[in-house]
Amino acid sequence: MYYFIYPSEDTTLFEGDLTSSLNAGHDQILEIQKNMDATGTVVNVSRVLIKFDYTDITRKRNTGIIPSDAKYYLNLYDAGSQDLKTEQTLHIYMISGSWNQGSGFSTSNPVIEDGASWKYRGDSTDGEFWLKSEKGLTLATGSLTILDGDYDNQDLLIGTTEFTFVSGSPSIFNNSKTQIFVESGSTTGSSVNNLRDAINNNSTLHNLPISASVFGSDPDKLILSGSSVGTISNLSAASSSNLFSFDGTKSSALEGGTSIESDDPVDGVGGTWFTGSITGQYNVSSSFDLKYETKDLRIDVTDLVNNQILSSSAYPNNGFILKREHIPTSESLFTKFDPATATGSDEHNSVHFGTLKFFSKETHTVYPPKLEVEWDDSKWNTGSLQPLSSTDLERLA
Repeated sequence: MYYFIYPSEDTTLFEGDLTSSLNAGHDQILEIQKNMDATGTVVNVSRVLIKFDYTDITRKRNTGIIPSDAKYYLNLYDAGSQDLKTEQTLHIYMISGSWNQGSGFSTSNPVIEDGASWKYRGDSTDGEFWLKSEKGLTLATGSLTILDGDYDNQDLLIGTTEFTFVSGSPSIFNNSKTQIFVESGSTTGSSVNNLRDAINNNSTLHNLPISASVFGSDPDKLILSGSSVGTISNLSAASSSNLFSFDGTKSSALEGGTSIESDDPVDGVGGTWFTGSITGQYNVSSSFDLKYETKDLRIDVTDLVNNQILSSSAYPNNGFILKREHIPTSESLFTKFDPATATGSDEHNSVHFGTLKFFSKETHTVYPPKLEVEWDDSKWNTGSLQPLSSTDLERLA
């Protein structure tokens, strides 16, 4: 079965002194460009923002129409890409901050600044810079996978608090700052849910700067998120069993990230997005070989969509940013480009990659971007047909 939805917002962010505050929300074309001078020393790029409303998808998932194992594909349709290098890679990330599409055009003169641009995520008159930090923003995130097994008397240490699985109701035990008891469920999914609730419902007791959410409909994965203004949010974690597996190391269940209240916003960053060590959960890289031809793109974004739907508290749906590779200057989940240290990146090295052009939601053609949902809804009833006899086979000849 196939189901399609179309973008609620999309736009292009153009780098450069003359275009850093330019909004192009009403352009009919989305561009991922790389413009260089003859020497390759002056480079300007553009990036694409695109967002889909998941309201109907979520409703269909909750009612079982769309199964939890459905696949999601971003479809982009070529609109006359130019001067393209034969082989290149496109990267797609979840955007980490809100933004407005705006009503500008890339050809507007004077420049229209009422929506997202390279410099701003919203109206320039409101000073909504992309990289302005906000107090309490969740920047440190890691995931814990719990495997099938017997959870009774298994211990998980997060920070200074031990979470201990026990059979029966945990209410018969005395929770404390250093030890919180978790009911061992009959399945992996129920145990993961119980651990999530134990972490979230006892925050005033364990005093750890963390929250927990689950990943998947019958979860075996717990997403841990932590925030502490002005400090590193790493927490020490260990387990007494191989039942627990972290995406990082056991001593770093939450990896990196600071959240600093700042009155000095940094401009000119071209968007902010989530990055991390788990391929798929944060970044989708689409390599494509053009063979001297332009082409439409169909990119698997299943993990990103599932993050935004199932873990919306950690990864709110602010859409996707599409761009060529760059080298981040920080391991923070909010990433700022610094051309002085990114000479090896596809965006700002001296290699010519050309301009990728795709139709936007504003196109007057039948080729706007779309999010494709795909699942297998076929049903089989085996054993209901009578076997064919030799006479039946002769009649079929």
